[in-house]
Amino acid sequence: LPRLDGCRGRWPLRLRAGAMTPVALLGGALVASAIRYAVAIDNGLGRKPPMGWRSWNLFKDHVNQTLIEGIMKGMVKRRRVGGVSASLCDLGFCDVGLDDAWQACASGSAKFRYHDVAGRPIVNSHRFPDMLSMTETAHALGLTAGWYLNNC
Repeated sequence: LPRLDGCRGRWPLRLRAGAMTPVALLGGALVASAIRYAVAIDNGLGRKPPMGWRSWNLFKDHVNQTLIEGIMKGMVKRRRVGGVSASLCDLGFCDVGLDDAWQACASGSAKFRYHDVAGRPIVNSHRFPDMLSMTETAHALGLTAGWYLNNC
């Protein structure tokens, strides 16, 4: 960075509108240098971003257990691509995420809009009659499963 211009305390260069300010440049440099010294547990996790499928992009709030289990089976179904048989999970896409419409919104107590009095989320049992079975299906197929919480 250029030095301040003598006692006047001004930068000797003019920045055009929208250009990076010296403070922003300095902040970026500090962040970049700190990244080199980040500490992490070397357990193999987090080496690449989570890769998988999320329900919202396809179904929005029109989702149910049958649809999600069908997606799970599709993620492990092998297809021939470029002469190689592979599934999405073989390629690293092994997480199935349920984003919305699985909770029974507004069915909890007055204090907990979508939780029971013990703090557990209330499942919309019409759309998802057996969440445990759905999770076990994911695990049996070699997938992981997750839910977006508190989405009412």
